[in-house]
Amino acid sequence: MILKVEIDLEDLTQDLFNDEEYSLKEGVISSIRHDVVMKIKENCKEQIQTQIHSIVEAKVGVLIRETFLEWFKTGKVKINSKDELSLDEYLTHYFTEKTGYTYTTTAKSYVEDFAKKFAKELRDRYDVAFAAMIVRNLKDQKLLADDRLEELVKQQ
Repeated sequence: MILKVEIDLEDLTQDLFNDEEYSLKEGVISSIRHDVVMKIKENCKEQIQTQIHSIVEAKVGVLIRETFLEWFKTGKVKINSKDELSLDEYLTHYFTEKTGYTYTTTAKSYVEDFAKKFAKELRDRYDVAFAAMIVRNLKDQKLLADDRLEELVKQQ
């Protein structure tokens, strides 16, 4: 069985767009025009954003650098147009405001505890690495029997 199908594209476009004067050629041209305009718009937007980002990033970097240099030169930080704090007071105020802890008691003890824990962890790592090196050297020199090696491993 052979089935012949004939499609009139002009009728199809008229049915789709409900417009007697809208032809297939106009539809294709309109679609292409829309796609080209959207692509140009995307490219322009991307280029503008890239240029603005690089300019803003450079200016912000310079502004931050100048602000920090001024803070360190004068030792003072302007909070607003009226108030000025010393750099030490500002950092203490900022830390307290952001964390809710007072620097003199909690932060100092927190930093000390953290340093002690970190030092202990480093010592423990070194001890384990040193013991592993000794065991490896003894085994390489055939001074340590396999059954003794198992006993050492079980103890740890």
